[in-house]
Amino acid sequence: GWESVVHPEGALYFYDATRHVFTDANLRSKRLLKAINHLAYQLLLKASDIIDDSTHLVLELQAKEDACNYYFVQHDKRLLFWLQEFDEPICIYEHVKGVKSDTHIKIALEAQYWMHCELYPSNAPIQPQIATELKHVLLHAHSDFLTSDTSVVPYDLSTLQCMLDLSNHIVEYVGPLTPSSDECVELPAHLTCVLARLMRLFARSKFLNFYGQAGARLNANQSVYEVEQSRQKGTFRLRLANVFLWGAPAAQYKFLRNTWVDNILNYPKWYKHINRLNRDWSNVTIFVSGFLKLSLVIINFFGQSTVMLAVDVSFLCAPGVISAAAVVIYLSTMCTVSSLVVSILLAVESRGWGTDSAEGAASFMARMIHTQSDVEALAIMYSLPYAYLIWG
Repeated sequence: GWESVVHPEGALYFYDATRHVFTDANLRSKRLLKAINHLAYQLLLKASDIIDDSTHLVLELQAKEDACNYYFVQHDKRLLFWLQEFDEPICIYEHVKGVKSDTHIKIALEAQYWMHCELYPSNAPIQPQIATELKHVLLHAHSDFLTSDTSVVPYDLSTLQCMLDLSNHIVEYVGPLTPSSDECVELPAHLTCVLARLMRLFARSKFLNFYGQAGARLNANQSVYEVEQSRQKGTFRLRLANVFLWGAPAAQYKFLRNTWVDNILNYPKWYKHINRLNRDWSNVTIFVSGFLKLSLVIINFFGQSTVMLAVDVSFLCAPGVISAAAVVIYLSTMCTVSSLVVSILLAVESRGWGTDSAEGAASFMARMIHTQSDVEALAIMYSLPYAYLIWG
């Protein structure tokens, strides 16, 4: 019969140990219990020829309660499967284009399999040697990030070291459980959840980087798709802005293209660069305050007692109103203040970008960048504080 199970993070789900069925529906309601039992019976009957005792079924009731979403789990192959074909399994492929080979699809399904184990860890049979496999994956990732500037590993060294420490604890626990055997065991829910989450993260990374496919991504700045030559150099707008903004847009554009490739963010590189920009934007405030004091001194030296900053400075052109040197000082001050304003706006805005996590940063980039023009616009925006300061 059905029994209630609490996930390590606190979520409640129900499991039928006899039929190996999971559901998040609240089966304390007799109405929902009846609906789930009916749907489970129909699906298990329809799949009776292709499933065995090791196959699990997960059900999610739809709003009408007379239908459900579902998937079957095959633990020995680390796969999920359904009884009908998907025309466009976009949710499994995460909108990645060009997924064609069976081996690539299998990696996508394996990532989903580990997601299942993460969601339902209390009743997930795990092969003991998987803990050692995870440790080997993390050791290679640690070494790759340490020795390559363009590693496709999505985490920095400190995060990888923490993950490696976790895997060591799991291996230490699993060690006595006959790791040479292929027989599956049920680990404590907390350990299974940790193991499954780490395996999912790296399975997902393999899928996004076309692991094992012809033309796999071996460097973080490499696209697996054909890139137009114009996209590499940028449009005329970028080249024109590059002239007036002292070459800064080209540098920012190159950075964005190397860290946001095929809608995948190289978070360690991006985070390091954004932190450096934030420091630069903060330093502008200090510089501008000193510069404004110097401007006041110089203008007073030329006999001007009042400094007026306004958008309309046409009055400065009137004969005898102000000296040429003071005009230069006014324009310089306006550029410098513009640098200050843009720096403050970017610094304040960056705090709401969610840049403290890879997921938040990737969401920000996905919102900001849809076309090549968006990449160029962002590059120009990042260049404004520096360019205004140089002009000032």
